[in-house]
Amino acid sequence: MKENQLLAQVGAGIRAWRKKAGLTMTRLAELADIDGGFLATIETGKKAPSVVTLAKLAKALEIRLGDLFSEVPKQSEPLDAQLERRLRSLAHGRSASEKADLLAILKQLQDPERVKALRRLIRK
Repeated sequence: MKENQLLAQVGAGIRAWRKKAGLTMTRLAELADIDGGFLATIETGKKAPSVVTLAKLAKALEIRLGDLFSEVPKQSEPLDAQLERRLRSLAHGRSASEKADLLAILKQLQDPERVKALRRLIRK
């Protein structure tokens, strides 16, 4: 396998894992503490990440380093697992007060009328 093919394959795997986790490129870069532009060049196979960078990405994605080199599972996660992963991702790296705010917002969403109001806001 040629070097550019390998880089493209690794980049595509990282992109697939990122999308499966429901993360934007910006958010994954923040979680992994790397530059967003550098992540973009990794995902497109234009740059070779170091092992340290790959380890940071795997940790941010909550997968094993070796998973970045294996085939990405094609089956979609159950909705509960997707929700849990997104909530963990959203809370990761936040301060205690920010986490408390997120929890307060989630508690407010127990009221179906508030959920309807939020949906109307989002659709605007």
